[in-house]
Amino acid sequence: MYDFISKLESFITDSGNIFNQKSTFDFYNKKLVTFNMENLVKSDISTYNAQYYNLYTAAFSESVRVGQREKYLFDRKQKKVDELIYSNMTSDEFHNPIRTKNKVLLKELDRYNREGRKLLIGQTYIMHDIADAFPDYNSENGEMGEISQIVVNLFKLSTYRFLFKQDESSEELLKKVFGKQLSDYDIADIIGFEERDILLNIKGAKNIKFRYGLSETEKRIFDGGL
Repeated sequence: MYDFISKLESFITDSGNIFNQKSTFDFYNKKLVTFNMENLVKSDISTYNAQYYNLYTAAFSESVRVGQREKYLFDRKQKKVDELIYSNMTSDEFHNPIRTKNKVLLKELDRYNREGRKLLIGQTYIMHDIADAFPDYNSENGEMGEISQIVVNLFKLSTYRFLFKQDESSEELLKKVFGKQLSDYDIADIIGFEERDILLNIKGAKNIKFRYGLSETEKRIFDGGL
């Protein structure tokens, strides 16, 4: 009990200013919202996980509000399909909440993924190396830990998976995660990919390999391009 109280006091002292206040941010009628998580990553794990969860659930709640309104209008033929407003929640550097074992958030994402599509809500997860998504995967016996099992379920629920070059050490993991959806030839191609090469794995459909190049306009807009 003493340790628990000490940790709680430390949490309040170090991070109380983050949580002990009302949010002044309003999602209403905003078409694009981004959160810079760089400073939050430097926080302790408990603070990071809690604040990430708060931000995600707040954004999802607003997406639900918009989706319910759009579905209502569509069901009553007041809007056509091409007039509807869709929402997409993109989680860049998604390996961060996985590495911090944010199980509460990850399990919620599973539920959000199932329910969100009914309300025109999509979710996008971005990471560099597939191995980062499965931190407790045992390559020796092929067994997955609790975190990896949760992430596998998220992969299964994702309709579109864009695969870029992966390290050859991830070969068995790719087979484990995608099963028969990726052939040995597909995996060999992924390992041998060069810059701009992509394999699009569509759930229940054929795989599509293509090469994407950035336009000069895109290069001016985004840092880190080719």
